[in-house]
Amino acid sequence: PFGSQNNCNNQQGACFTCGQVGHRMKDSPKRQDDIRATLANEETIENGDDFLLEPKFDDEQREEIEPEDYDCLVIHRVLAIPKEDEEDWLHNIFKTRCKSHGKICSLLINEGSCKNIVAQEMVNKLNLKVELHPKPYRMAWFKKDNEVKVTKRCLISFSMEKNYGDQIWCDIVPMDVTHILLGRPWKYERGALHGDRKNTYTFKMGNMEIVLIPIKQEKGHIS
Repeated sequence: PFGSQNNCNNQQGACFTCGQVGHRMKDSPKRQDDIRATLANEETIENGDDFLLEPKFDDEQREEIEPEDYDCLVIHRVLAIPKEDEEDWLHNIFKTRCKSHGKICSLLINEGSCKNIVAQEMVNKLNLKVELHPKPYRMAWFKKDNEVKVTKRCLISFSMEKNYGDQIWCDIVPMDVTHILLGRPWKYERGALHGDRKNTYTFKMGNMEIVLIPIKQEKGHIS
């Protein structure tokens, strides 16, 4: 039966796509409609629907983060403090004074320094005991294009008021910006927290909470 029906349809010239007579399958109106629909769809894709476009991000949502180079920042933070108005003194490096070995000395706290440092001049004037550095190294923080070899260190004792006394190892370096410079080692050992708004350092000594308050500087100068 199948053979006779197919032969009959073929003899009558019926289209296998739409079943109508008078044309072949390749000329079927239904086939042409399908082709036009396919071409229209392809044109839409080429023009680019929203879901095919690459996502566009607002520039404000992107942030490029680069690691800081602490060794390079020290000279800027210590030696190149901008000359600003008096009201901006809080943005400068933390500066205070302490008593060390019977003398009043200047002291800076600079988290950009990976070392605790004492000035060679202070060591000489106070005739402090010196020992060879266990791990000598070179630094170029204080003099541009002029490396300084650090070969010695000194145990520095200092105090502020009556409740805070300390002893720290400091590397000896020829500098004139301050007598003592406390860096990250001191901050981490004491667990000191920096108050950005007031430029204070807070930490515990036993049961006592110590808050170091900086000296008010004039026009950002370090004397």
